[in-house]
Amino acid sequence: MIVDLNKLTNDQNILFDKLFNDSKLEYIGLIDNIYEQSDKSIYFLLSSVTSRDFHLNDTLIKLTQLCFVKFCLLNYSVNKIIVYDKNQNTIIKSFIQKHNIDAKVLFISSYKDQIINILKFVYIFINNLITATYYIREKSQSRLNKIKEKKEIIMINTYFIPSMFVGNGYKDRYYPNLFNLANKKDNIFFNPTCLLGKKLPNAIKTCDESNINYVYNFDLLKISDYLLALFSSIILIKYRFNNLSFFDFDPTSIINTEIKKNIIRHSLFIPLLNYIYMQRLKEQGIDIKLFIDWFENQQLNRGFNIGRSENYPNVKSKGYQGWIVSKNYYYYHQPTKFEKDIGSIPDEIAVIGKELVKSATNYSGTQTIVSPAFRYDYVHDQLKEIADKKLILVTLPASFVVAKYILKFCYDNLPNNHHSNVVINYHPVLKLGPRNYISILKKYGDYEFSDKSFSELIINAGLVISNVSSACIESLAFGVPVIILQGGSPINQNPIPNTIDKNMWDECDNNVDFYNAFKRLFIEKNILAQSEAAKLIRKEYFEPVNTKSVNDFLEL
Repeated sequence: MIVDLNKLTNDQNILFDKLFNDSKLEYIGLIDNIYEQSDKSIYFLLSSVTSRDFHLNDTLIKLTQLCFVKFCLLNYSVNKIIVYDKNQNTIIKSFIQKHNIDAKVLFISSYKDQIINILKFVYIFINNLITATYYIREKSQSRLNKIKEKKEIIMINTYFIPSMFVGNGYKDRYYPNLFNLANKKDNIFFNPTCLLGKKLPNAIKTCDESNINYVYNFDLLKISDYLLALFSSIILIKYRFNNLSFFDFDPTSIINTEIKKNIIRHSLFIPLLNYIYMQRLKEQGIDIKLFIDWFENQQLNRGFNIGRSENYPNVKSKGYQGWIVSKNYYYYHQPTKFEKDIGSIPDEIAVIGKELVKSATNYSGTQTIVSPAFRYDYVHDQLKEIADKKLILVTLPASFVVAKYILKFCYDNLPNNHHSNVVINYHPVLKLGPRNYISILKKYGDYEFSDKSFSELIINAGLVISNVSSACIESLAFGVPVIILQGGSPINQNPIPNTIDKNMWDECDNNVDFYNAFKRLFIEKNILAQSEAAKLIRKEYFEPVNTKSVNDFLEL
């Protein structure tokens, strides 16, 4: 048996996912231990070391890989293990030697990766410097004066990303229709984290011409704040930990390497600016009644919330989670006691459906409430007709690896007489470069690729095949059955809550289960039963957006 940690088989992925779930609480305990050894400074708290966000810190993945290798070595005949991490290589070799196991470890690395890290350090620093320059140029005293005049402000944290600005228009991706339905509009201020680069000036101009109130971090920040944020990551070089444990492994080298990555990535820049922004708000005497944070429990949120906790300790805060994703993969969305103790968790977590409150699990005991499903309100406006629709919509998630797996699986396993009914819709974040795009089109030439929005395509669909994407549960809300394809990732990322009955969805990782699901949900589907199930899903998982629900959420 060969174990390649970057190319696990389907059976190995299933085992890995189980070990991953078994490792979560142990990892939370490890973070607690690391915190106790630290000086508890804001620089350390905003570093990736204490983050559970896989996109920033993949330590839990690396540690689960160690558990996976250990399980395989003790239970199977393993003759070769292929690893790609220097620390894992050392730890696994030590384990093999200690247990006198006859297995070889092949460590694959290249100087290219080291060169890339050096280039990243320079590139990210220059990019942050350019971002700071844009922020300084766009600072507005008039916007600051406007907010200083107001009392009992409701401040709503959000994001500006390029896709929200087309021409001179702006489309809110995060809280659509909130402002239109809210009472006391003059007291509502949106506070965007701007991830726009050179598009920032035009975006600010567009928003200044609207009737919506905005206040930006850079309206209050000083030049000294940017200098601190630009160079603060270097402070992390002093941190070194010892005597750490993860089950029966010593993860010290992996943790200390993660600290170095922060320096390369300059990862404190935006989170620290968010933290300092709260100090500047307080210094200016800004009167806040309620904070609402788009809460993904990332370091950006941590800077915002710790700053809020320190400077506005008596002001209520809500963490809005306006999505439905895999609770298994995105387990870091669920707060821990450590995160609550350091002040990085809002007072309440706001989810978008009643059933999500019932099934909410977090490790901190934070109260969970129901709030409007701003991004998904359109599911309540669907057509009422019941029809047997033939279109098979394959929605690709943001992960290119998973997307490629789904495409190949569908092409290999969908009955040939249904290929002409397939439409491929890819996630807007998925970057299909020209070379990849052409190769996919050539290989899957029978399929139609569409850049239309999901909401346009779903109304004509009779079946959706996907994984990871929130489009899966949106489809169910439209009465369209869903097949979740497991594979392409060692972690199960199924976004459909297990509280939803499987009468209109299924999950499979092999051709036999796939055909049975395809037959049951598409060929022999009960359209009337699926329509009734969809009504219940809309009611339980997507809270309507109306004047009452919006103003209750805003406490107006």
